Amino acid sequence: MAASSQESPELTAEFTMEQPVGTVRGHARILIRPTDDGAGTILRLRRYLPHVTLLRYHDCAQDGSVLGPERDAVIVPGEDPRHIECAVDLSPGAVTREYRLEWELDPDDHPAIGVGGGEMLLFRAYLMDRSEDGAEKNGAEKTWDQRRIVIRWSSPEDPSSAFDRWRFA
Repeated sequence: MAASSQESPELTAEFTMEQPVGTVRGHARILIRPTDDGAGTILRLRRYLPHVTLLRYHDCAQDGSVLGPERDAVIVPGEDPRHIECAVDLSPGAVTREYRLEWELDPDDHPAIGVGGGEMLLFRAYLMDRSEDGAEKNGAEKTWDQRRIVIRWSSPEDPSSAFDRWRFA
């Protein structure tokens, strides 16, 4: 069976949204499948309160096998320190890039950090195209897709209440 042509890029963000009260560290996995030519594909992370402690990547083949070692992401310098941009230039034979993002929050930055029932937007990931073909008129960039990375803090369930819910449900 012939491989299908990739006409529009894909962006996936995998993370655990529900976290125990007090959690201030976490991680996300960001998968990118650029178009067949991949020219001009950019991952942009809009960082809100968390501090990035690690951003690394590896490329994967069609069957999902990892091609080569994990590498530090090269961040394209920009004007806004809250924007992190990485060019997605796949190695030969690769069809996807997987980023590993680790982050940390400082509870002194906001009173809602780590509090039960609270929810916070940590990052917004954008899949951008800056190639001449993908750019809109007047040289602007095109946004292919975007995903939110969010955390919600919840208290552990009291095991004694589970019986009451079951019994009266």
